[in-house]
Amino acid sequence: MTGSRRKYTRELLEDVVARSSSVADVLRRLGLNQAGGTHAHISRTIKAFEIDTSHFGAWKRTNDSHKRRLKPEQILVRLTPGSNRQKPHLLHRALRESGRPYRCALCGIDGTWQGAPLRLEVDHIDGDYHNNEEWNLRFLCPNCHTQTDNFSGRTRGKYVNQTGQLALFNTLKPPDGSAA
Repeated sequence: MTGSRRKYTRELLEDVVARSSSVADVLRRLGLNQAGGTHAHISRTIKAFEIDTSHFGAWKRTNDSHKRRLKPEQILVRLTPGSNRQKPHLLHRALRESGRPYRCALCGIDGTWQGAPLRLEVDHIDGDYHNNEEWNLRFLCPNCHTQTDNFSGRTRGKYVNQTGQLALFNTLKPPDGSAA
């Protein structure tokens, strides 16, 4: 650090480092932005002053939600209006784990095309992507999926009832006849 003007004194950094658990914590305590070269600059300054950082722990994730694997019955549910879409890979996994055969419901092709893997798509039969109930989902090959009436939001906000008329609300019923 010779030749450069030091903004932080050894005493200031020793005090802040002693109360911190990481370089990012040091930056927060100093009121510095954690973007750009600030992290590297403070790290070099701490190293140049030979300040002890042995108490800095390895980065730990504080939220254990990344370890929680959702069960199919937690995924295959009707979402509340306004909520985000369920991730397609979760719908895929939930359908397969619930015993749904991995083949197109219309043409019957399995997950291969000309010897190469083919990713089947999850189709919401009623066109409502909030309705992730198992009876309302099916696997379709990309070709068959593009031919459906609700592909890529063609009927977004419009539901066709069982008589073929547009309805304000979805009136499709599950196969067992219970209310959706």
